Amino acid sequence: MHDASFMAGLAFNNAWLGIVHSLSHQVGALYGIPHGAANAIFLPNVIRYNAKVSTRFPDLAKVIGKETAEDLAQAIEKLRSDVNNISSIKEFGISKEDWEKNLDYISNNALVDPCTGFNPRVPVLEDLKAIYNACYEGVVFEG
Repeated sequence: MHDASFMAGLAFNNAWLGIVHSLSHQVGALYGIPHGAANAIFLPNVIRYNAKVSTRFPDLAKVIGKETAEDLAQAIEKLRSDVNNISSIKEFGISKEDWEKNLDYISNNALVDPCTGFNPRVPVLEDLKAIYNACYEGVVFEG
């Protein structure tokens, strides 16, 4: 595990990260959601969000025998389900009231998170709120 952790750190420092991690940092800190589980929830919708400005997702999809960014997002959702990862923030037992009370706070923190600056699409606060809300409910982000 030590070697794997070290290699992951090297990869992060060379590739940087984006809003998947910015969003995950906030729900981990506030709600105790494990970082990997949060990443698995956010990744498909962040792919959908970033696909509006990036052409790299079809190339990534082809690696797994798929064609489009949407195919890639759906394949990740299937994998998430196959390994029994929770598919929404709500499933962690966070009430709608608590979520709505903290949405501005976590969205603002995600916007200024250092990982956000490396995202291929420059988000605004409303974008992050919309992604958060889609992932809270476990629905497809349409934006």
